[in-house]
Amino acid sequence: MKKFRVFVLPLYVLCLIFCSCNGLTAGYIEGTYSYKTSGVVSITNGSSTTDASLDNLMGTLDIKRLNGDSILLIFNELNGDMVSVAAQVKGDSILMPPYQKVFSITTTSTSSIFQTNTTQTTKYLVTLTGYGISMDNMLMFYQKIVSGKVLNSGESRSIKANNLKTVAKKNQ
Repeated sequence: MKKFRVFVLPLYVLCLIFCSCNGLTAGYIEGTYSYKTSGVVSITNGSSTTDASLDNLMGTLDIKRLNGDSILLIFNELNGDMVSVAAQVKGDSILMPPYQKVFSITTTSTSSIFQTNTTQTTKYLVTLTGYGISMDNMLMFYQKIVSGKVLNSGESRSIKANNLKTVAKKNQ
């Protein structure tokens, strides 16, 4: 009987360890990451649409466990902006509910008459949503802009994006 216990008990413990690893856990991804966001946005002004790349969005991402599978994502950009998002860990994904953020978008227009380029940076208040996945010590977030408008302006330009990517690597 003792030999049976000595054999079965370690096997039982190993089974518990391997069978409980179904997807991500809030504790597993908790920590500090370095991140970079990239993508192309479409800016609509009346009937014309312009595509523009996001300015360099880099910084640190702190992930704090709240309770159960709830986490807090704190994006702290190098330019000083910061946004926090209460998210959920479900299966193998991190689900991000809609949240608001300010994007600075730089566009360049060329005058064919004067042969000059004009660069303009505009701030947009956008609502984003998306999800993330974990790959070893990295997280990949896929987001889209569901709505957006020029910040503090009466301008009618709007902004949309379906394929923004954020890559975050865990700091050691």
